[in-house]
Amino acid sequence: MRARIGVVVSELNSRVTERMLGSLLDQADRLKVEIRRVCKVPGLLDAPLVVKELLKMDEIDAVIVLGSIVKETSLEDYIFNQVISKLIDLSLHYEKPVSFGISGPGIYWSEGLSSLGAEEYAKMSLEAALNNLNLLGELRGR
Repeated sequence: MRARIGVVVSELNSRVTERMLGSLLDQADRLKVEIRRVCKVPGLLDAPLVVKELLKMDEIDAVIVLGSIVKETSLEDYIFNQVISKLIDLSLHYEKPVSFGISGPGIYWSEGLSSLGAEEYAKMSLEAALNNLNLLGELRGR
């Protein structure tokens, strides 16, 4: 079965997150993964509610969240921890993988690091979602 993925991407730090999204879509195309929905949210704190709605859908097997937390705020650790905690809770509740392509906290993004980091975080998040789908399929006897 072809994996059906939903993507939630933060518009905050769009210079980074748009590169992440482009890299993810390219990688998905190469791997023949179906990206069913791409939802843009203002910031990472807005992601969990949209992820919840995607996880409710029968047409979505897994969700990938893309975002960037740069070292510009004293709230970076709080934001990261809150978002990750909520996404893990949603994954467990709906029994579907939620993969994170979230850079930071504590990263200072130069232009070069931004390009490299965006591509790598996106690829890793897709690989993680696919690996988890395969593992869950095996465990569930599919």
